[in-house]
Amino acid sequence: MEIEFINEIEKDYSDYCFEKLISLIPSYQKTEDEKCIWDYHRYKFRKITDTPRRVFLASSLDRQSEFENVITGILNKMERGESLLSYQSRLLKNTDYDDGLLMDWGVQHLHLGDYIESDGFVKRTKELLFIKFTPDSAYVLGIFEHNEWSTLSILEIVHENWPETIDNHKVKNIVDISHCPNEETIQSFRKIGLNSAVKLKDNTVYMGPGGGITAAGTPMEVTHNVLHLRRTFSHAYNHIVKEFDAICDHIGVECKLDKILIGINLIDGKFIYTFKELDRGIVLA
Repeated sequence: MEIEFINEIEKDYSDYCFEKLISLIPSYQKTEDEKCIWDYHRYKFRKITDTPRRVFLASSLDRQSEFENVITGILNKMERGESLLSYQSRLLKNTDYDDGLLMDWGVQHLHLGDYIESDGFVKRTKELLFIKFTPDSAYVLGIFEHNEWSTLSILEIVHENWPETIDNHKVKNIVDISHCPNEETIQSFRKIGLNSAVKLKDNTVYMGPGGGITAAGTPMEVTHNVLHLRRTFSHAYNHIVKEFDAICDHIGVECKLDKILIGINLIDGKFIYTFKELDRGIVLA
């Protein structure tokens, strides 16, 4: 008997992304499956995870500012792994927005207001706290203002204090670069999705410590992640169809149906590929 297989893996994963997005952004509206997947991964890229982290302070950080109490509270939250969402930009709720500083140089910014407004975000401040996050650490650069998204002092601080965190983005075995973009040029490059190398005071050259920007103006990291997922789903579907009889023997079911919908669930971080009519699922190694 010839079985008709129907691939609903991406649709199911899009539904998962949609449920995640509306739990975070209640006003979010789904238009098409593929865009929903991209929107969720762009949101994840910008959202700071609630993970306990070791906190490191730049030697130049001014702790005796008017924001000392707010900064101390943020540092404590980072160490305990508490949510920093209220300090992030309200633009986080806009799934079509991408953060140029984060994409290009891997640096987040937090507002320093001490009053949480009705939408759950702190009152906007001109001054911002710039921080570089890794999965287990937070590197606090200092206080900057809204117009300082592309000042080279940001990278200078990271380079002087924690060069090991961006070493894999250092351009090595180089004499010089022919074009050294200034702050205005860097900002304009980001707007058109153009990546550029930058040279610091000691002539060290870096290229995209944040992972880079695509020509569409979206994070390179997100593009890699989504395309990898889609390839994974495609390979899994083709494997399941090819080995369906062997899989049925392995899980101890007999299929006498002429149509099988293949979908997916995400449980405890694992993809469970499902045979919907059989109400069974498998994990592929």
